[in-house]
Amino acid sequence: MRYDIEVIESVQRRAVNIVSGLAGLTYEEKCRELGMDSLEKRRWAQDMKQAFRIIRGVDRVEPSSVFGMPEGEGRTRARQEPFYIQPGRTRLDIRKNFFSQRVASQWNGLSRTLKEGTFNSFKQTISQHHMPGGEPREIGGDCSA
Repeated sequence: MRYDIEVIESVQRRAVNIVSGLAGLTYEEKCRELGMDSLEKRRWAQDMKQAFRIIRGVDRVEPSSVFGMPEGEGRTRARQEPFYIQPGRTRLDIRKNFFSQRVASQWNGLSRTLKEGTFNSFKQTISQHHMPGGEPREIGGDCSA
């Protein structure tokens, strides 16, 4: 996966350098000037949008088939948070990169009011929202947000 990220970032670097009128600026400055978010932040935003679509029924996918959804009255967190995703336990490191695994804690970190809105309001807000844990870490010279 690390290799794939580096390949995508190298394509983005080349595309940014093609844009005229930005000569003399560093790669990060060019990205800021063009209003580009980091690859990691774009992935996070798309993950959150897809999780919203699945959990809220916009996509016709049963949420429990993708995510671990709490069941039963004994789960106090489930009663407090109707859109709560149960983080799964994994034995293999490779599974930590699966969509259902990487989204759970990030989704649960979003505010309840954000998750209860419409998809269009969610999309607009999530693109301006910072990733949980602060700014995305820089990976191989990626554009900083």
